[in-house]
Amino acid sequence: MEIKAMLIGFILAIIAFVFHLIGFASPYWINSDSFTRAVHYGLWKVCGVFSSGCADITNPADWLKASQAFAVLAFICYLAAVVCSALKLFVLKDKKIILFAAIGAVFVGAFCALLSIVIYAVKQGDIANSNLFDYHFAFAFCIIGMLIAIASGICFILEMKNS
Repeated sequence: MEIKAMLIGFILAIIAFVFHLIGFASPYWINSDSFTRAVHYGLWKVCGVFSSGCADITNPADWLKASQAFAVLAFICYLAAVVCSALKLFVLKDKKIILFAAIGAVFVGAFCALLSIVIYAVKQGDIANSNLFDYHFAFAFCIIGMLIAIASGICFILEMKNS
């Protein structure tokens, strides 16, 4: 059971990292049809406002900076969880401190992702300037990544309990 829980946790940590990376980088957190064309907003870019291309969000509001910061922290924590779990699984098999680091990193990352998602969801009306918006795939990917990260952390805890 030991290696299975650790291996499953490692695979889940990789999947959570990939989901968060896609959601984090994509300018498709929300979609608004309030203009003559569809407009997509993300953490870093807005697409379709002035042309068919995307532009950086200049002078973001403080709440958007906070959401961006927590998303970056989640990204770093997920990466650290993947590295720590890989080290524990393949290199430093007898070092329990690496497992503790993986557990901490994955749960801190999930918490930071949650904060980023909640801040953005509560304040999204400030950037959409309309009630006519839908959450898009990148927003959902960050939520899915957070839930998978929690499952990964549970697997790591099971590994700790069994070892």
